[in-house]
Amino acid sequence: MLFSTPPTPIAYRVISAFLRVVFRLVAKVEVLGTEHVPMNGPLLLTINHLSMLDVPVVMALCPRQPLVALPKKDYEDAPLGKLVSFLGLDAIYVERDSGANLQALRTIIKRLKAGAAIGIAPEGGRSRTGALIEAKAGAAYLALQSGATVLPIAVWGQEKAIPEFKRLRRPRIYMHIGAPYTIENDPEKTRKENLDRATSDIMLAMVGLLPPEYHGFYATALEQQKDS
Repeated sequence: MLFSTPPTPIAYRVISAFLRVVFRLVAKVEVLGTEHVPMNGPLLLTINHLSMLDVPVVMALCPRQPLVALPKKDYEDAPLGKLVSFLGLDAIYVERDSGANLQALRTIIKRLKAGAAIGIAPEGGRSRTGALIEAKAGAAYLALQSGATVLPIAVWGQEKAIPEFKRLRRPRIYMHIGAPYTIENDPEKTRKENLDRATSDIMLAMVGLLPPEYHGFYATALEQQKDS
């Protein structure tokens, strides 16, 4: 089966370009690993979540466009939902507190199998600790069920941007992209074991891109992986 990325809406291209210029003017931006980004085919971008600026940063700096957004259901009729629609983002609203409902999961998997690029925070929400928190199983479930390529992305520095702006300083913002990979079910393992393994793999791929102070919940797991 051949996959292709749908045409990027004009509004998305314009806003993305505008944000790219703004970030490079007001911040010191470092982007590494863009050569790893598949430009076609099903793609699940796994991104750590530190700040409300994460989405604009990835939107501006990631070469793969457009991305399917997974905003919280509460935002659907709020200003953020209207902005998502204006940008031409193909939004799938989910109930994060109770886990994505079955229909939303089916829709996400269907979009992935059709060749979409979907960005997701495996942690399930914004970290309040300033580092990685324990991930939910949602990203692993989507990867296993869809067969989509997984692309680890780490972003940091943007969570310090507002305080730096107030001090009239240019913050440093980083986006590092790792090598893409796929995850397959092990028929010898239970469903839970496969989900746990896939979740661990997804998070460790992201941890490897982040500085030590952001490793958080997964700091020990990374050290164990290095020693094995």
